[in-house]
Amino acid sequence: MRIRYTTNAPGTVEWQGNEITIGQASFRLADLRSTVQGLYNSTRIQLFQKVIMLDVDDYGRPRSGSGSQLPELNMDDIKDNPSDTWSDKFNFLEYAINKWSVDGKN
Repeated sequence: MRIRYTTNAPGTVEWQGNEITIGQASFRLADLRSTVQGLYNSTRIQLFQKVIMLDVDDYGRPRSGSGSQLPELNMDDIKDNPSDTWSDKFNFLEYAINKWSVDGKN
C-alpha cells in the first residue's frame, strides 16, 4: 500500500461537461448539489430539534403556536476582539460591544 500512496499515478477523475467520473462512479453536478442541499436541510432540522430543542415542522420552520422561536441574529453586527487572540478566556458572547436580542440566562 505504501507505493500506492507515495507514487504518482494517472488521474482517475474525469470531467465531461456537467458530469464527473471518479473511478467507476459517475454523477452530475445537479446530483451533487441536491445531495449537499439535502444533507444541509436534514442537519439543520436535527440541530433545531435535538440541540436547540425547537418544535419544528418537516421543513425546519418553528411550528406556529408552539412558542418555539429563534432569536434574531444579525451576523454582520457580531464583533470579535482580534487583540485578544492569545487569551483562552475571551468569549465573543460576553464581549460588551455585542448586543443580543435575548439575555442568554435561560
